[in-house]
Amino acid sequence: MMEVSIITITYNQKEFVNDTIDSCLKQTFDKDKYEIIISDDGSTDGTQEIIQEYANKYKNIVPLLSKENTGIANNANRAL
Repeated sequence: MMEVSIITITYNQKEFVNDTIDSCLKQTFDKDKYEIIISDDGSTDGTQEIIQEYANKYKNIVPLLSKENTGIANNANRAL
């Protein structure tokens, strides 16, 4: 059972997404007790590929990848 969900939303943030995910992964919480939900809003700069690489490597990362940009509010609602 997940006790904590870390939710982050992104759009064209290739430059920062590695640091964001790495920071979440460095938490001292038991890895089986938390999930990282990353909702990308149709990035075109390679952000989605980076997120998918992490998701393939870590089972507690949940990628929500969109093919088209729908706006920050829609992206945040999808993540929630």
